[in-house]
Amino acid sequence: MPKAARWTALLLLVLASACKARKTAPPVLDASPAADAAADVSFVDAPFPDVIAEDAGSDAMDPEAAVADASTDAPTSDGDAFDGAATDGAATDGTAADAVTSDAAGDAAISDARPSTDATADGGGSCTVVADLGSMLGPDVATGTTMGRTDEVTPACRESDSSDAIYTWTAPSAGNYAFSLVGSDYDTVLDVLENCPAGLSLACNDDHVDLQSVVRVDLTAGQRVHVVVDGYDGQAGNYRLGIHRCEGSSAGCVPHDIGTMVGMRVFEGTLAAVDPTDPCGVAEGSLLGTCGGGGRELVIQWTAPMAGRYVFDTQGSEYDTVLYARNGSCEGDELACNDDAGGDLGTQSRIQLSVTKGQVIVLVLDAFFTDAEGAAVLNITRMP
Repeated sequence: MPKAARWTALLLLVLASACKARKTAPPVLDASPAADAAADVSFVDAPFPDVIAEDAGSDAMDPEAAVADASTDAPTSDGDAFDGAATDGAATDGTAADAVTSDAAGDAAISDARPSTDATADGGGSCTVVADLGSMLGPDVATGTTMGRTDEVTPACRESDSSDAIYTWTAPSAGNYAFSLVGSDYDTVLDVLENCPAGLSLACNDDHVDLQSVVRVDLTAGQRVHVVVDGYDGQAGNYRLGIHRCEGSSAGCVPHDIGTMVGMRVFEGTLAAVDPTDPCGVAEGSLLGTCGGGGRELVIQWTAPMAGRYVFDTQGSEYDTVLYARNGSCEGDELACNDDAGGDLGTQSRIQLSVTKGQVIVLVLDAFFTDAEGAAVLNITRMP
């Protein structure tokens, strides 16, 4: 064997022994520079295994542990698995939503269990009757207090949030009856309803004698009404309810017919002084205009002599007037309303109307204050 061949064989034997000791495959003599570089890198990294393990965790240098960690961490890093967890969260949210729904249902049940106040009488409340007064007559058929009671009815003549007391009463015979709260110790409002709840107001009054209320109503024999003892603007107190039978009829709306008259002072009347001791002696103010008029009134019927535009005023009256016109009758549509005309008329009233020939107009000469008294005057002028 040539000398060079023997040296080559010897070198291969040495290398094979070294590889066996390291449990690695024998290297190929013509290994590429890249492989040598990789071997160099492994040799450079090899002196620092403890540092690598300390930074990355003890399992970092253990292939089996690395595989186990990869399996464990996979669900966390897997998008679908994370969405699954989010789905679980949604399920939890769903449970919360169910709880809210359950609470809402509970609230609804509580709400449904509460007494209904849908029943109304002239715009508010329900009607809890304090007592049936039968057909009693006298100055004190009922006494009590509205303090501590609830607000169940809104009176027809006054927007009020005062507590109230409601009674039923039956007319013993056909006739005119006065209902009075004179003697009460607070600012009262009195309403007599045909029925309650949702009953037609037969008569309503705020202040009639000072701050006390009085109404007069024509009733038939056996007619049953609801009497609402109320207050002004949240006021409450001790009340005295009197019921009296009066001679004749309540003033109501019985017009004075002046025909087709035009000119100054076509109507003159008088509001007599109020006698607080006699509820039947007071002509009840039962009408109310959109611009006011809570006091007593005088009602005039007038027929237009020809078509045109007319001016109606209360100049010459001795009290603060309110004037309004209704078409055809007391129950007709309101055509115009004025409280204070101002200027030379001051607190007197003035309205203008365009009418046709023969048209019937009901003019209500009302009072702003409930204790008004004195001369009442109506003037009518045709405009050119």
